[in-house]
Order: sequence, then structure tokens, then C-alpha cells
Amino acid sequence: MTFSIGLRAPEKRELVRSFTDYLVENKISSRTDFVRDNSDDLCEYTVGGGEEDGEGSTADPGILTREAVREAQRSIREILDLDDNEFARWYARYVTLPKRDRSDSLGLGDELNTVVSKSEATGIVAEIASGAGVSLRHREAAVFSYLSSECAGTDGDVLYINGESFPLGPKSDGTAKLVCSRKVLQGAALQQQLLADPGFDKLLVQLICMGLLYCVYDDDS
Repeated sequence: MTFSIGLRAPEKRELVRSFTDYLVENKISSRTDFVRDNSDDLCEYTVGGGEEDGEGSTADPGILTREAVREAQRSIREILDLDDNEFARWYARYVTLPKRDRSDSLGLGDELNTVVSKSEATGIVAEIASGAGVSLRHREAAVFSYLSSECAGTDGDVLYINGESFPLGPKSDGTAKLVCSRKVLQGAALQQQLLADPGFDKLLVQLICMGLLYCVYDDDS
């Protein structure tokens, strides 16, 4: 189950291209990981007739053997065989990337810069917890989404923002849904969730520091 705001379905060509880039970077051990160690296996050798190669057999260097084709097909299928949870995690990161960044699949792990100090962010969260009338707003153009723990195959839900993942703890029920529920997160709802989820304050501090959430006073939201 997923919940999101601002997501746009990707084009199929774009989706497949990015997925294959991910597989190449993460599922193939090295540039020297060949389908077969010996390229001669691609050629078919038959005994007798024609020019011999000195060992009593005749090479047909132009033919790809049925086994060679099957071996290549098996290799592709093995690489494509992601379990459902791993594919869901990749897709969530990909689909929350701003569209201009989707073609650069290698940039999925890039960290966002800190734009608010930790002490300032901690103070904002403390104001929310005290009921001081402070709400939080999504950064403009930021894409928020999440995967349930069941879909992600993790202990808790996983929040995704602009291609970055934020794993939540097993006691964080309702946190990801709240954060993704609307552009402006009302202070009263945040205050209630801070009481319910012992790790919510750290998540809010992190998101505020990264500039993904910023504070507004309830009169201005």
C-alpha cells in the first residue's frame, strides 16, 4: 500500500532505462563479469568435413549455438529477478525523483544539503511539541511518498522524498501517512504524532535541516 502527493507516472521507456541502469550498477559484480569465461563456447564445432582445425574438428565461427543463446537469456533473467520488496524500494526512490533528475539514475544516493542548523530545527520541533501554533509545510516541488513496511519488506514504513529514503521504526505507525497527507502539516496533528511515535522528533529535525519541511505559523498556513 502506498500513499503520495504530487507523483506523476513515468513514461515506460524512461522507467525501463532507469531500471536497467540500476541493475547494471547493483546486480553485476564487475565489468569483467561475462556470460561465459571462454568466448570459444559461442562457436559450434562439428567433427569431420571441410577444413580441419588440426584437432579433427571443424569450426563454424559464424554460428551462435543454441546453448550460448540460452545462457545469455538465463543471465538476463537472473539479473531481472528482483524480489517484490526490492523492486518496490527501487521504484519508490525513482518515482519520487524530480522529473528532471530521473534520467540520472546514478544520482539516487546523493545527499541533500543542510540548510537549517540542527539547533534551530530542534527548537522548531520543541515549539510544535508545546502546542505553540507552529505548522510545517512541504518544500515547493518536493515529492513525498511512502511504502508500507509490508511492501518494503522492512520493520517499519519507509518515507521517500525526492529520491531519498527515510526508514522509520516499527513503532512509527501513522508517521509516514501523516507526513505525506498534505502540503501543510498542522501543528496539532504533528503534536499528537510526537506523543505517539518516539522517533518522530528526530525525523522532523532531519527533514527541517534538509529544507524538505519548513515552519509556518498557523495563522499564515
